[in-house]
Amino acid sequence: MRKKISWLVGLMLISCLQACYKDETTNLKMESYKLHYNMVESHTNFKQKSTFFSISSEMVKKNHGYVYYIFIDQAKVEMNQVVVMVVENDIPYQQNPKMMPSSGIFDRPSSLIPHQINKERGYVKGIVLSGESKEKKIKVEVLVEFKDHSGEVQREFIHLDIQ
Repeated sequence: MRKKISWLVGLMLISCLQACYKDETTNLKMESYKLHYNMVESHTNFKQKSTFFSISSEMVKKNHGYVYYIFIDQAKVEMNQVVVMVVENDIPYQQNPKMMPSSGIFDRPSSLIPHQINKERGYVKGIVLSGESKEKKIKVEVLVEFKDHSGEVQREFIHLDIQ
């Protein structure tokens, strides 16, 4: 009987530890999301295009509004551990009721390496982000952060008008 009780207590302890770990991981991801959002929010000098990759967008009409797509591909340099954050219409973090499109924050970061695709290693051809809008035209600011071949963090801030 004691073995069963000890075993049950051990199982409960493991469950509690897993729940705490999951909560901590979620909190760290939310902090990273907020940090990247605030970087976009505080930045003032946005480019129209990148020197490191191609970026384009598309707006598609749906039944109850619009869906926009942002395509990041054709890497010109080695881009490791890519993180992307999109902010619509200059909406401040504290006032935004919805999650903005992102990549590499809540999911595993991908890498874009010219002429290489290897899903097992996380080397992808491109990254596609999407978001919903009630408006036919929106403006977005996009942060693309990555580590270059020497491990140095690079950040580009891009402005897109999507329609």
